[in-house]
Amino acid sequence: DLFKINNNNLLNDYIDYIGLFYSNESKYNDFIKSIYDIYHSYYYLSYLYDYIRDSILWLDGTGTGFSNFHLVFMMRLSKFIGFFPNLAESDAHQWFDLRNSVFTAVRPPHPDYLEPAEASRIALLMRMNYKNMHLFRMSQAERNRCVEIILNYYRLHVPGFPEMKSLPVLQTLFR
Repeated sequence: DLFKINNNNLLNDYIDYIGLFYSNESKYNDFIKSIYDIYHSYYYLSYLYDYIRDSILWLDGTGTGFSNFHLVFMMRLSKFIGFFPNLAESDAHQWFDLRNSVFTAVRPPHPDYLEPAEASRIALLMRMNYKNMHLFRMSQAERNRCVEIILNYYRLHVPGFPEMKSLPVLQTLFR
């Protein structure tokens, strides 16, 4: 691999150094920027790949307690795609602005929001991980509503996000 990722991030530091070394006037600037962009895309994609692989391995290795797996997976995946909810201002009495991924004290001026009762689910989902998700009890109806919210959230942030034809299968699988 041309851009092998090292645990000590030596290559990352070197690529950053090269980017700083060449000024904007350099005749190699476009080439350096291209290498820099390729490397950082690869670096980012390697974390995404690791997350997906580790998630599948975790699911494959568990026998019980995985009914919330798809919820945790989709919410954590949003971090890699770039629209992870900002939980800094989360409060049980706030609205969640799905477009801007933030909690707010007032209802957003557009239709893409969750009322406070449902907004609290976002904070709950973000506290879940694979190790503790079995502790969060939800009915199938609550779980299905979370899936609807998450998919709507994805549609708002991922251009061309397709309609999931396998949604009924997911809803049956993770009862």
